[in-house]
Amino acid sequence: AIKDAVATARTMLGKPYNTSYVLNDDSYYCSDFIERAFRAHHVFALQPMNFRNPQTGQIAQHWVDLYRGMGMDVPQDQPGTNPNDMSAAPVLQRIGVLE
Repeated sequence: AIKDAVATARTMLGKPYNTSYVLNDDSYYCSDFIERAFRAHHVFALQPMNFRNPQTGQIAQHWVDLYRGMGMDVPQDQPGTNPNDMSAAPVLQRIGVLE
């Protein structure tokens, strides 16, 4: 999977950063880039994006303002990726701990 992922990643180089985090083929955000590189091998699963504060259940004003400035609603529950979910993928094996 790694060899294929590197080859796929090379085809995606040069695309702009995706500041909306809404999946598209013209730009990528950090974890989106990695998921797509490994997509053919189903290493990482897309998850519903969550912008809600865990204590209040409300979408933080920061996100509302950010997306309003882009002319869109907060993409709550739309498919996406995040590093925390990806790090828990069952196919990954921990090889060490940084100190």
